[in-house]
Amino acid sequence: MLIFVTRSPRIGAQGVTVDTGHVLVEPTTTRENLYVAMTRGKHSNHAYVILDRPDEHAHPNPGDNPHATGRSVLFGVLQNVRAELSAHETITAEQEQWGSIAQLAAEYETIAAAQRDRWATLIVPLV
Repeated sequence: MLIFVTRSPRIGAQGVTVDTGHVLVEPTTTRENLYVAMTRGKHSNHAYVILDRPDEHAHPNPGDNPHATGRSVLFGVLQNVRAELSAHETITAEQEQWGSIAQLAAEYETIAAAQRDRWATLIVPLV
């Protein structure tokens, strides 16, 4: 059986099992799509990493890395997370951010700076 995997996370190989899976991996591949593609083969899975090497007449793209290796591309793909957080993860992240000491200190600094002139006028007459 031959399947074609697209870049779209909603369309492609998810749920399909084959004897041997083959996937083309490029620097823009997401970790989630790589996982789906690399878990389709029943007996084996093979990843082919694309290392774009522009010809000598093409203008280089600022994003091109002429020193890219298969390992560096795969490392980048594993860092490329596009999955949305679950509701529970979102709540936890928000609570951690807004309840952190750093956030409370920043709020204190904002309030103290806004009230500095008021307190200065109240304290100066007492001195």
